[in-house]
Amino acid sequence: MQPEPVRGVLVVEDEEQLLTLVASFLEGEHYSVFCARNGAEALEVFRAHEADIAVVLTDLGLPEVGGADLMTAVRHRKPTVKIIGLSGLSGGNVRQIALRSGADLFIAKPFHIEEIARAIRIVMGEA
Repeated sequence: MQPEPVRGVLVVEDEEQLLTLVASFLEGEHYSVFCARNGAEALEVFRAHEADIAVVLTDLGLPEVGGADLMTAVRHRKPTVKIIGLSGLSGGNVRQIALRSGADLFIAKPFHIEEIARAIRIVMGEA
């Protein structure tokens, strides 16, 4: 019998309403959700729950430690973690910055909440 796959998602977002919305949605999709409101807090949460986190969903424009630096640090610490970058900033270079920093996938804001679950399934190889 194979063990259950890790279904933990770390959601990093400084906009409180969006953080709450995404976290509630993912809990409804049966993910274990960990939340952080800035990059420094996200690094602490990731270090504390690294074995339980399979996916990091992070905004790029974060206070304290930016999203790109967070992605690089998380990828260095756990190369197998899947990372999805989010940003409301426009321009093609935002996507490139996310991908160069370690994101497996990028989603532009605003997005439909269902896009988050689909993106997680894609990066986890379930889609």
